[in-house]
Amino acid sequence: MDIVDKFLRGHHESLLKHLDTVTTGNFKGPVILEFVDQVLDQWADVMTGRQIKAADRVERTFWYTLYQIEEIAELPLHGISDPYRTKQLQDLACLGQLLRKGGELPQQFFATRPDGEPESFDIEELDLMD
Repeated sequence: MDIVDKFLRGHHESLLKHLDTVTTGNFKGPVILEFVDQVLDQWADVMTGRQIKAADRVERTFWYTLYQIEEIAELPLHGISDPYRTKQLQDLACLGQLLRKGGELPQQFFATRPDGEPESFDIEELDLMD
């Protein structure tokens, strides 16, 4: 197991726990935001200056989920019917299933590591020319 896999496994259960609170609507924004900040800070502490493998689509599932729960925590819409929020929560339910079984991030989504990983970004992955 390399350092990236070890890092992701170390945060996997906590991410699932926070994801579950978001998808059920029983979350507190500051708690989610604190968790996200901790993950990002720890990533910077552990990974800065290291040579690490390029992110694969399984790892991107982790990052996309983390960024989505952060977005929801930053913009709580309690009691408001919002089509985007509804879609976001549906996507998060699917992402939770993928996280639990180690699935790849679907092609319609994209996420980078917190450092932006410019060396591994491939514009062709976005399929913008179709």
